[in-house]
Amino acid sequence: MLAARERARAAPPTMRRVLLLGSTGSVGTSTLDVVESLPGSFRVTGLAAATSAERLVDQALRHGCPLVALEDEDAAGRARALLGDRAEVLGGPGATLEIVRRAEADVVDRKSVV
Repeated sequence: MLAARERARAAPPTMRRVLLLGSTGSVGTSTLDVVESLPGSFRVTGLAAATSAERLVDQALRHGCPLVALEDEDAAGRARALLGDRAEVLGGPGATLEIVRRAEADVVDRKSVV
């Protein structure tokens, strides 16, 4: 019985899927720093911001994030141009709500997006 418990403790933890709303602000970037400091613990499945397209694109590429959202349609257009087919970009009013519906996540971290 003790051996089974020891094996369970030694087993690698399950990677948690994270959706981060407001990822380009100070709290969001700090959260991503924590994710980076714990390799193998988290996988970023979605990122959302209001208008910071270039910063969001950088985050998406760095974390291999497949889905991003920008509330501002012009910013979303810039993100689409920069990301190409490396990530799906949701844009315009309601994009944050749509990413919440679509991203597969175990953890949703919400900061201010709009």
